Amino acid sequence: MSHALFYRERSFWIACLGALVALGTVFLWQLGVLPVWSPTRMPPETSEYMFAAVLLLLLSVSAGLYMWHREHKSCPIGTGKASGIAGIVGAIALICPACTVIPITLLGASVSLSVLGPFMPLLRIVALLIATVTLVLLWPRKHHHA
Repeated sequence: MSHALFYRERSFWIACLGALVALGTVFLWQLGVLPVWSPTRMPPETSEYMFAAVLLLLLSVSAGLYMWHREHKSCPIGTGKASGIAGIVGAIALICPACTVIPITLLGASVSLSVLGPFMPLLRIVALLIATVTLVLLWPRKHHHA
């Protein structure tokens, strides 16, 4: 198994593109871009689009690498859960806490406004850090033989 040829394998691309479509749809819905019912929110800022694009790229490649590793029975422990955590934190960080259904339903309007609002930039950084570390852990390495 060559470490650099993961991108030539079907399992990598199926998982990568599947994650890209699924997560991309969710993120576009959260940003109010899709023509279907979207959460009521203020117009997204450029930074929100950039965050969504970077997180989407990191999570999609991680999903592809995760499946590639599983196929070769070499998946690092905990990377699947870490990717899931990064996706959840990222999705929460993409939501406008002042005007969306999920945080208001779970926490109430006043808690959503006062608690989540100031922490959105921090949640975005945390999501990107978790997704980046997961990708680094999943990235194939050369095995040196003695």
